[in-house]
Amino acid sequence: PAELKIWLRRLAKGMRIECWLPAGLFTTGGSADSLCLLQALFPAIWPRLRLLFPVSDAPVNPAFSLPGHRLRPLWETALWQVQQHSGETRDVET
Repeated sequence: PAELKIWLRRLAKGMRIECWLPAGLFTTGGSADSLCLLQALFPAIWPRLRLLFPVSDAPVNPAFSLPGHRLRPLWETALWQVQQHSGETRDVET
């Protein structure tokens, strides 16, 4: 939807992701690119966490070294947005 694209552009502009995300990160498309960010956020538990996703999508390469203090808010806002569109109103413990 158009409103989601606008929201994503504003989020990217506010977080200045072009300054800290590698330029070639989003090349494969689909969920594999997003899973690279999840892997970087939780490298210690990634071997078990990746079992929740299709083998073709879950990266097996070493995690990118990305700043956790930037990744965490990115994931939290993405999860919040998904909850808004799915109609869920549950709070997430952080």
